Amino acid sequence: MRIPHSTVIGIRPNTLSGQEVGISTYAKWRVFAWPIWLSVTGLGMGLSYTFFWPRLIHAGTHWAQALDLWLELRYAHQVAWGAFGYVYSASSSLPGHPLSFSFPPGIFILLAPVAIVIDHFNLSQSSPLVLSQPTAWPLLYGYSLVISSVAVFGLDYVLKYLEVKDRRRYMAGLVGAVVLWPITAIWGHPEDCVSFGIALFALVEVLKHDHKRAGWLFGLSLLFQPLSGLMVLAAAGFLGLRAFWRISWRAVSIPIVSVSIPLIVDFTHAKTIFSQVTYPEAGWPTPWSQVVPKQYASPISALVGKYICDRGALARSTWVKGCHLYRPTHSVDSVLAGPPRWLAAIAAVAIGMYAMGHIRKLASRVPTGQSKASTEQLIVWACGSALVVRCLFEAVMFPYYIEQGLALFAILIATFDLKQALVTGVLILLTFGLVWVRMDEWLWYLALVLLIGALSTAGLRGTRSKALEPIS
Repeated sequence: MRIPHSTVIGIRPNTLSGQEVGISTYAKWRVFAWPIWLSVTGLGMGLSYTFFWPRLIHAGTHWAQALDLWLELRYAHQVAWGAFGYVYSASSSLPGHPLSFSFPPGIFILLAPVAIVIDHFNLSQSSPLVLSQPTAWPLLYGYSLVISSVAVFGLDYVLKYLEVKDRRRYMAGLVGAVVLWPITAIWGHPEDCVSFGIALFALVEVLKHDHKRAGWLFGLSLLFQPLSGLMVLAAAGFLGLRAFWRISWRAVSIPIVSVSIPLIVDFTHAKTIFSQVTYPEAGWPTPWSQVVPKQYASPISALVGKYICDRGALARSTWVKGCHLYRPTHSVDSVLAGPPRWLAAIAAVAIGMYAMGHIRKLASRVPTGQSKASTEQLIVWACGSALVVRCLFEAVMFPYYIEQGLALFAILIATFDLKQALVTGVLILLTFGLVWVRMDEWLWYLALVLLIGALSTAGLRGTRSKALEPIS
């Protein structure tokens, strides 16, 4: 039996008067105690990592810094200076670091207040020149970890809507927070966590059949990272064309407006957005990198980049995450990852359609209440599968690409029976570990295909397991 959602959000019935009354402020905040605790713990672990990891591992005095986060700050400076139309025109690359962002500028807007404070106090930055202990880093890094906690609150919100027992909700939230933590803490991409967190709130609105609110929330999510569009496509395949239209036109309007302003200033940057440039030297190349279009570094860019990245401590440590991997060792400087990603979009729709066909068969064989619970599970499964299957169509993989999908499967295991939850949990841990391992390109890709296939299959089988008791 399901309990009223008013109980979940902190409202309980008055047994004497029969009327619903609000409870104390402390009790209301207590509802958010677990995600707050996870967020504070993640912040502490992140600060410990950035300040002490190089000392413990490399015996150095520098701080562990994420290169991509510094480059995002350079774009945020454009917004802070009132030059929003030039965010894509601002060169973010040193010679040898031809990195350009190809997603909507939501994160640049969110980092603009930090850029203003950094400018006001004249804090030092590791951009364009790399510093061992830039004074702006604690502020930038801490702020990024705080805004990334939106993903943790989104996970907890979905688990509460599914009415999972507190004990299982705590465990699922912990697993989700662990797999999401490296996205910002190590790789420096808070926009992925912010986008994913907002998309989780939108997913609950989809489960409630509030397509209007879901559309606007998905649009806000797409403002930070287009990846959440796969969740929209998976939901479209599941809900049908009419619901897809009600969600999609709202979802695309916000990022289209935000991107159109810089493109009006200089439309040549549209090619960057759609080509999706990525760098084999910086990540884990897959067989797709052999067939997609390639770009080549100029000789001067390669020589200067090699000189910068090979000097001193930078060549002997990872204190600027990824910079030592940007050293040009061959003529291919970057590849265009955009074409295979269109296949990931098609796969997301196919997964949603498969889930829809599966629920129709289920509805004819099980009671209405259990069918509704299974429907909610299958929507979460379809979105999670779309996010992990997307990694099979990447020309260059990075570990944080798959972690959002794994977090959705962490939500699912909280709704499974014990046996299926253990199987799915083990597959989550194996997949999470594999994406950090370097091995032969084809062997690594084959292992990833097998694990993703096994994880999606286990998640689908788990939706058929007996539903757990609701929270009490």
